[in-house]
Amino acid sequence: MNYQAALSFVFQDHEWLKKITIGGLLRFAACFTGIFFFLDFFTLGYAIEVMRNQYNNEKVGLPQWQEMGNKFINGLLGTLIYICYFLIFGGLGTIWIVYVATSGDFHGGTKVILIIAGALFILFGGLFFGTAGYIFFAIKGRFEAAFHLNSLLRLVHADIASFFMILLFCFFLGILMVMVGLIIFAPFTLFWVSLVSAHLLAQYADRFPEILAE
Repeated sequence: MNYQAALSFVFQDHEWLKKITIGGLLRFAACFTGIFFFLDFFTLGYAIEVMRNQYNNEKVGLPQWQEMGNKFINGLLGTLIYICYFLIFGGLGTIWIVYVATSGDFHGGTKVILIIAGALFILFGGLFFGTAGYIFFAIKGRFEAAFHLNSLLRLVHADIASFFMILLFCFFLGILMVMVGLIIFAPFTLFWVSLVSAHLLAQYADRFPEILAE
């Protein structure tokens, strides 16, 4: 994975400051007003467009802030994909946790370990499958493509260490950018992080075109 390219590609666009500012303002309004939370769908849709362009090797720089309806719909659907997978794994994990917590078959440390395992199942199951579904949707442009479970599992399993490292890298980069942004400017720095993440996920997908072609 070329992390350096992901961190620097935004700044190769001669209008990067304007485009990041627009995305940051949308995210700022979404984060600090509450009632305008839906504006973040535009920024997620923008990141999806970035991922699609990178995967298709389209050397067009950052997308323009145009066709806002498409960006909104893509962002909304991308969010729904994550929600669906966290609901699925959350439901299954919650059933397991309740069973372990109320069962008399488990005691002490064993019960704690099994409950933690259930919580990790929810977290990583939702995150891994949600992200894989997000990749399929972004690249193929079809919502249903995000729910071909066998293909998603193959994509994650193809190089699970790299997949996990991308998620971990973006998580810690996000924390760092919140600190750098001094909270108030975090929507701008976090918008940049979302584009870095899109670039890295496109790189990952580009290594397994046969899976994405399914």
